[in-house]
Amino acid sequence: MNKQIFLWVWIKSDELELRSSVHLVRTHYPDSVIALVGDKPVNVNIDLYIPFKQRGNIRASRVTSAVLHASEQCEDFILMYDDIFLNTGFDFKTALYKGDLKREKPNGNYQQCVVNSRMFLEHHGKPTKNYECHQPQLINGRMLNELMELVEWQDNYHLIKSLYFNWYDTPFLKSRNLKTPTGHEAKRLFEEHRCFSSCGGLRHDLKSYIKALGSCQPL
Repeated sequence: MNKQIFLWVWIKSDELELRSSVHLVRTHYPDSVIALVGDKPVNVNIDLYIPFKQRGNIRASRVTSAVLHASEQCEDFILMYDDIFLNTGFDFKTALYKGDLKREKPNGNYQQCVVNSRMFLEHHGKPTKNYECHQPQLINGRMLNELMELVEWQDNYHLIKSLYFNWYDTPFLKSRNLKTPTGHEAKRLFEEHRCFSSCGGLRHDLKSYIKALGSCQPL
């Protein structure tokens, strides 16, 4: 039986979140392979490092290029980022969504991602659910590559998970955004939803909670 691969896409930054994120997977999913594509961390133990300089003029395309490159070595993987923190018992096979991709006038990069993704899906007669709940999810690399060959992603903002899970017939569940700026909310999500994601510019209470998760200190 092949081991499950957890794949982080990492662009060099503070290693605190990455270290804690990896530690939790090693703790709760000990038979898994820890893989990372992008910049190489200094103080994080990785089983499979895939060197790659992200290509593209915008962040969305840089991340997508890294994921597609990694999928050449990891056919099935759970897509992770350094701000995702996992508890035991998370269901990776059910995609979480938080409503619909709203077709509003673009206002900022994220809304441009939403509009572009919705227009592509509508053009192909696909559902338009918003799967950007900041959760890890099981991806098939071959299927992702086949889809992204149809998308002009190199220079256009897009949402890779919303494209993928609307395109393919995947079990889904209406949920909520698992991203939070507070330690109190993070603890609740960690217990109730088995996962949370941290907001940028960590508040003291959230940073302390993430440190504790990454060092097995009492919570």
